[in-house]
Amino acid sequence: MENLPDRILAHTGRVIAIERSAQSSTFQTCILTCANGRFVLKIGDTAPKISKLLDEFSVLEALKNYRPFVPQPILYSIDDGIGMFLFNYIDGESILDALDHADTTERHKLVAEFGHTLRKIHTWTPYAPRPTDWISNAMKRAAANVAVGRIDNPIMRSGRLRGRNPIEMLSDLYAWHSKMDNDIVFCHGNYCLTNILVLSNRIVGVVDWSTGGYADRRLDLAVGRWAIRHSLGSDEYVDTFLRAYGYNVPSAILDNFEALYALLL
Repeated sequence: MENLPDRILAHTGRVIAIERSAQSSTFQTCILTCANGRFVLKIGDTAPKISKLLDEFSVLEALKNYRPFVPQPILYSIDDGIGMFLFNYIDGESILDALDHADTTERHKLVAEFGHTLRKIHTWTPYAPRPTDWISNAMKRAAANVAVGRIDNPIMRSGRLRGRNPIEMLSDLYAWHSKMDNDIVFCHGNYCLTNILVLSNRIVGVVDWSTGGYADRRLDLAVGRWAIRHSLGSDEYVDTFLRAYGYNVPSAILDNFEALYALLL
């Protein structure tokens, strides 16, 4: 971070200050205060991370009609095996931080806003590849992840799946998925509280779009539900989220989409 490439400095101007960002735990993510404004720089140092940076750049390019609610991509580059993705900064704090210092009533309002925002995202229609059978494609990717040992065995992520055997989970999903019809909309793909920015208790932006694209809406709903349970520990907030979204999804179906999500990481 001491010496940024000239192609980045051409956009940012002189760097005045650099601070680490908590927006992404996968990448080295920094907020740059520069002569030309504030920017976010994500850095990937492995082939999978570099590929994810390119995925996010491509998704944000497709979402240009939905700015400033999503970041504006500025530059993607690879220098000496290091991937760098520069985009504009959206002023706000994580909704998770806002929930930490909110009372019960304010928490329900923020969670409802979380649901309303997801519903809005699911109405977007950017130009992007649209699979006809997302669930079957996702099952193939999940099976490949399990086969090569990419998924912890047992599952280590927090929540009700912790300690489960991924091979057994995959077997259960095979019996389930063939009976399911797709419900494909444009999705965020990782709709967690940490990816939502608020200002004065209003959502002003959604970040971390590397897994964005057309998918089954119940994936986002399952991830959002898991994030609320994990962070707030009460199904009352889950009920608020689902009501605000306006979609009555049987709990067992969301359980299976949550399991599928765990095998897609």
